[in-house]
Amino acid sequence: MACGGNESPKDDADSHRGWIAMNIPDLHDATLLDLSLQWGKTATLTARFRRGDRSVVLLNLSDLKLLHCPHESPWGPSVSVNDVRSTPRGRAGHRIEIELQSGDTILVEGDAVEWAIEGDPT
Repeated sequence: MACGGNESPKDDADSHRGWIAMNIPDLHDATLLDLSLQWGKTATLTARFRRGDRSVVLLNLSDLKLLHCPHESPWGPSVSVNDVRSTPRGRAGHRIEIELQSGDTILVEGDAVEWAIEGDPT
């Protein structure tokens, strides 16, 4: 995995996919491909991003508590990421802000966050 920082895969069944525990991969200028919401007893959000090296980064947020997803484009239309920030939310929760180059910020909160990299070129 080559995302920079001290990222290490989790020791579980998903480790072959390159899951990363809360170290956010570099997503500046990555393309937001899609957001997927699975609604059930607990909601799960998956976001897919394509980076310049053609690798696909997955964000998986389980036990979703909040999703705020504006599409107003105050800075003009764009599907590119400007910045991704994470802050703790209570004891076990996380707040993820995905700021797009359109000026929209997608806000999600949930209890468990995992990152994965598919097609990592290294």
